[in-house]
This record gives sequence, structure tokens and C-alpha cells, in this order.
Amino acid sequence: MALGKEVSATSSAVKIVACVALAIASLLVIGGFAYRTVPRRDFAPESKELAVPAGWLDLGSCAFTRSFDGKRLLTLSEDQSAELQEPQPEQKKEGNTRFRKGEWSYDEQSKRYAITMNDQTSKYSLLSQEGIETCILVNGNLETANLRESWFSTAEDPSDFDDRSDYSEGHEPH
Repeated sequence: MALGKEVSATSSAVKIVACVALAIASLLVIGGFAYRTVPRRDFAPESKELAVPAGWLDLGSCAFTRSFDGKRLLTLSEDQSAELQEPQPEQKKEGNTRFRKGEWSYDEQSKRYAITMNDQTSKYSLLSQEGIETCILVNGNLETANLRESWFSTAEDPSDFDDRSDYSEGHEPH
């Protein structure tokens, strides 16, 4: 009789496992059907929030740049803002830095960048190589580059070592 109870318990366990497997299979079939037939809503943020400005993916390695003489710093941001840090003119207190805000844009057709500061726009070609973290924003085009007005990438974030106590034009530091 003990053998009969053992077989009965084993067959009950097999029946339970079979029922669970059947339930899981049913859920998978129903879920697959619902996935294919029920209209889906996109729960991701709107694409505008995820959009990266044209040209930024290439320009990102040139976000922090220095002038040819090393005295001016240009910071470009993904929000298409630009900030120029330069020494004050000689008639002002020495050692102070002047900060100017501007913006950058990219022309996909010409593959050139424009940086506007105080209503003056300069055009640049991006010189960079794949796999190398440095780049140059060449003033003009590559054939007739004006290196004195070009920008050379630097790994340093200028905000790590600047003094923003004399921020010009009433702008607040970011």
C-alpha cells in the first residue's frame, strides 16, 4: 500500500507541474497575440528631448578649445551655446577675465560650423580624425586655414580653473 500512495503522490506532482506549464504556455500565447494585435503607445520621451543638434556628435570632442596663442578659451555646449573667455583689454584691471556668451550652429550642406559672438559670426571647418580625441576648428576652409583665428581642442574644462567674479554683460555663470 505504501507503494500506491507514493505513485499517487508522484502522479499528483506531475499533474501540478503539467498544469503550471500549461498556464505559462497559455500566458505566453496570449501575451504574444496581444503584443501583435493591440496598438502600442510609445512610452519613451518625445524625440525632441532626445534629439542631438546637427553636428554635435562630431563637435563634442572640440567642446573645450584654446586659441592659437593659448590666451583665449572657447567652450561649446550641446545646447548650442558658446562661451568665450579672454583676458580683459589692457586699459582694464590686469589679470581679470572677460566672459562672452554666444551660440554655435552647423550647416549640414557645407559641413561647416558657425560661431556667433556679439553679432559677429565666424565660420569653421572641423578637422578631426577617428580614434583621436583632439581636433581643430579651422577658421576658414582647410585649404586656406587661418590658424591664428582657429581653435585647438584641450582636455581641460575651462570652468575648472577660471575666475568668474568679473562676468561681463551681467550674465550669471552656468
